[in-house]
Amino acid sequence: MKIDCVCLLPVLMQLIGGLSDEKVRWHESVLAMDGQIVNIVGDVMISSGVIAYLGTFTVSIRYKINSGAPAARRAAKRSPILI
Repeated sequence: MKIDCVCLLPVLMQLIGGLSDEKVRWHESVLAMDGQIVNIVGDVMISSGVIAYLGTFTVSIRYKINSGAPAARRAAKRSPILI
């Protein structure tokens, strides 16, 4: 039994070290999500509006509309809309 514990000690120490790193990563993730939660209602409203609008078009037209989306997103980031 004592030999088993001695053999497992380095492995357990490595596991504890890995978990402490994971705690830091989770804390950073929570802080990042706290900043994003402020915009969740507006993001959902915009997303649902886009889905409702694009749903009436055929796939080829939706593809053409979405191909210009990255440029529109870049422009929107420069001029925020206040609701």
